[in-house]
Amino acid sequence: MIMQTNRDFFKDWTRRDFLKVTGLATLLPVFNGAWASAQTKPDPKEPIQWLAQVFSAYEQQVTEFQKATGYSAKTTLKDQISTNQTLLTGGNETFDVVSNTCSFWTPIQEKKVIKNVPVPDIPLWKKGEIADLFFEPEKVIEKKWIAQAMTQFIYADPMKKDAFSLFPYICNFDTIGYNPKHVDRVDSWGALFDPKWKGRVALFDAPQLTLSSTAMYLVGAGLMGTPQRGEGDLTKEEVDQVVDFLIKKKQEGQFRTLWLSYGDLVNLLASEEIWIADAWQPIVYDVRRAGTPCAYAEVKEGSNFWFGGMAPTDPGGNDHLQAVYALMTFHLGGWFARFIQQYGYSTPAYPTEAVKKAMGPEYYGWAYEGKRTYQPVQEPHLFVPEKYPWSMEEGTPSPEGHRREGGSIEERIKHIGSIEIWPTENQYYLEKWEEFRNA
Repeated sequence: MIMQTNRDFFKDWTRRDFLKVTGLATLLPVFNGAWASAQTKPDPKEPIQWLAQVFSAYEQQVTEFQKATGYSAKTTLKDQISTNQTLLTGGNETFDVVSNTCSFWTPIQEKKVIKNVPVPDIPLWKKGEIADLFFEPEKVIEKKWIAQAMTQFIYADPMKKDAFSLFPYICNFDTIGYNPKHVDRVDSWGALFDPKWKGRVALFDAPQLTLSSTAMYLVGAGLMGTPQRGEGDLTKEEVDQVVDFLIKKKQEGQFRTLWLSYGDLVNLLASEEIWIADAWQPIVYDVRRAGTPCAYAEVKEGSNFWFGGMAPTDPGGNDHLQAVYALMTFHLGGWFARFIQQYGYSTPAYPTEAVKKAMGPEYYGWAYEGKRTYQPVQEPHLFVPEKYPWSMEEGTPSPEGHRREGGSIEERIKHIGSIEIWPTENQYYLEKWEEFRNA
C-alpha cells in the first residue's frame, strides 16, 4: 500500500498532472477560446484584484490557480463586515472579484455592485457534477425557507437559475467545539446553557448567528414556537424572546466571555480557560494543533449551515471577466477540494470524478462518505487531516479509525437546522444584542 501525507501529495506534480486530476485540462480551450475573444490573454504580471477573507483565499490557492490557468491574483483579506464596507464604498471599482459568505451577501445584492455571471460560462456547473445541495437545494433540504434562501443567494433570478449572483465554492456546518476532558458528550445547542458548564462557556459575539442557534435550542426544547420565517430570520417578537432568555443566562453567570476573533477563541479553548463554545470546525482543528483535545459536536437540533462564494465586481471586474470565470472554475476542481478539506470545508463539486481522484479513496471516503480512516487513530480529539498519511489506494476502514465529525455529507445535509443569512430585522437584532451585552 502506497501511503502519502497530505502535505507531500502535490509536491512533485507537473502542470500536466495538475490539470488532469483537477479536471481543468478539458477546460483550457474554454479559457483560451470563447472568453479570449473578448479578453486579453493571461498575463501573470497583471493580477486580478481579489477582495476576500482569510478562510476563503489562502496563498496556496492563488499559487495553484496561476499554475493551472496562467492567470494570477492578488488578494486583499478582510473580515466579512469590512469586506462589505470596502465594496460598498468604492471597492467595486478597484477590485475585480469579491468573496464573502451568504450571511453578508444581501447588502451586496441590494446595492448592485456585482455583475451576474451566466451559468453557461462556468462549464463545470451542471447536474450530476454539482451537488444537489447547491444545484437543486429544494430536493435535499427539509426546511423550505432554507432551500429558498440558498436559491436566492446563488442565482440572480431564483426562478430561471440562469445566472449566478453568489457563485458558491466552500461550505460548512457550524456547531459546538468543546473540551472532552471537562465536558460530557454534547448533542444539543442546549449544552451552551447547561449549568454544569457555568462560567466556562464562550458565546459568539454575532447576533445574527447566536440568536439563530439559540432559537434552534428553544424550539427543540419546547420553550418557543416555530419561528414564522425560520430560525435564521426572526421577527421582532421572536428576537425579544431569544434575547430575554440569553440575558437571564448571562445574569446567572453562564458565560465567561463573548468571542468574535477566530484567534481569540482558539486561545480560549487551547488554554482551557473555557471548555465549550459555539465554534467553527477550523477552530477545533487549530485547538488540536495547539495540543489541546477538542471535540466537534453533532447537535440534534441541526447545524448552522453557511457557504462562501464569489462574484465579479461591477464595474471593476468588467475588463477581467475571463480571469474571474477561470478563478471560479478552478475552485470546482480536485486540487482545491483536497486542499480545503484540511480546514473542514466542503465544495459543491464533490460528486465529480476529478475530486474523487485528487483526494484518493481513503480521504474522500472519510470526508464525504462517513467512512473511518484505514489506520487506527488513538486520540480522535487531536486528529487533524494534514497529519494523517492518507492512502491513494483502496483499503479497508479500521474499526478504530477516525470518523469525520457529522458523518457523511448526506448526513450533514439532513441535519441542517438553519442557514446564516442577513435577517429582515437586522437593525433590531443589533439593538437587542446591545441590551444583552450591557445586561
